[in-house]
Amino acid sequence: MTTTSSRPELLYRPAPRVVTIVAIAMLLAIATPPVIFAPQSAGLVFGELVALAFAAFLAALVRRRVHLSVDEAGATLVVRDLRWPLAPRGARVPLAEIEAVRVARARSLGDAGPADRVEIVLRGGAIVPVTDSYWGPSERHAVVARTLEEWGGARDA
Repeated sequence: MTTTSSRPELLYRPAPRVVTIVAIAMLLAIATPPVIFAPQSAGLVFGELVALAFAAFLAALVRRRVHLSVDEAGATLVVRDLRWPLAPRGARVPLAEIEAVRVARARSLGDAGPADRVEIVLRGGAIVPVTDSYWGPSERHAVVARTLEEWGGARDA
């Protein structure tokens, strides 16, 4: 958690580190001479385009981040989901309306394994997800949930 001008802020990167490492490896692989990948010139262009598209997808995952902060008045949580190259998404949640913050597990993934996301539960039962996507289980999700609970509880102190 970082603080700027006494306002709490948190930069949350939901993608696991392994995605970052694979994205860097793919970009390095694309930068190597194409002769290594396809000695025949016929498959060269197609192979390079597929590798470039995959690397761009991984780069988009790596660049994804969620900026969480409290507004100047200290009454509203501001959630900005930055999803390069897509348009950012956002939500504004009054701190007084936050009942709980939880790490929710996806139910319908089948054999794909568990996936989690952070959700804000408002009074009345409405749910505001911090990201629409589910990510692999990680301690980062729990840290973000605890931090948001602290911010929501700080209004009563």
